[in-house]
Amino acid sequence: MSSSPRLEEHRTGLSLHPVRSAEELRTALAFAQRLLGLANDHRGGFFDYYLSRYLRHAEHGRLQAVAEAEGEIHGTVLGSIQGNHVLIGEVAVDLAYRGQGIGSRLLALVEHYARRFGYHRFLLGSALDARGFYLKNGYTPLLWLHVEHSGMSQLEQMLQTELRAYPLIWKPAAWKQADRQGIQLALQTPAPDEALRKRIEQAVPTCRGEYLFAKGYAAEASGLVSSGETAELP
Repeated sequence: MSSSPRLEEHRTGLSLHPVRSAEELRTALAFAQRLLGLANDHRGGFFDYYLSRYLRHAEHGRLQAVAEAEGEIHGTVLGSIQGNHVLIGEVAVDLAYRGQGIGSRLLALVEHYARRFGYHRFLLGSALDARGFYLKNGYTPLLWLHVEHSGMSQLEQMLQTELRAYPLIWKPAAWKQADRQGIQLALQTPAPDEALRKRIEQAVPTCRGEYLFAKGYAAEASGLVSSGETAELP
């Protein structure tokens, strides 16, 4: 396996490549923070979150990629390893360069290196206006449900009726927080369905749902049986 980073030249004249130093990563983080309007405490400390991972495992800096010209960054995709998958955290491209495939190429570059490291599952949250981008790049919408024990019987009834057609992507896993506990699971839906999410939350008041997008996951066996483990979710 070659150790040299993959380098691409885009038709816009931008160079697309993994970050090559901690300083370049800091510049990419500042770019994403400015463009996306992220707070300093995003991810519990935005700069520390990525820099600590880069400094511990420099080769994993290849899970963060940039599009730049003459040292100025115009796009970035920031990934990190979370359990058995790679979390795609932030995708940012300068307005002047959008619609030219730069975000898709950067995302493909991060996925390329993740697979070289043995990671084939990708997961991300998404703003409403970015969902089309992830669908175009082969990501599947997942409805992540987080329910307390008091609502489990109601949710199980829905899984056996209205939700029966939706594959389970994670086996239900237990969670506990202070004196509260319950399960979390993810259903694959053909497209993001906010009406479905709202119906579930109305029918099961202790359940909260949100859409994630994933690549590389297969459906698990159905059934509301807790594994006793905490799911690997962001």
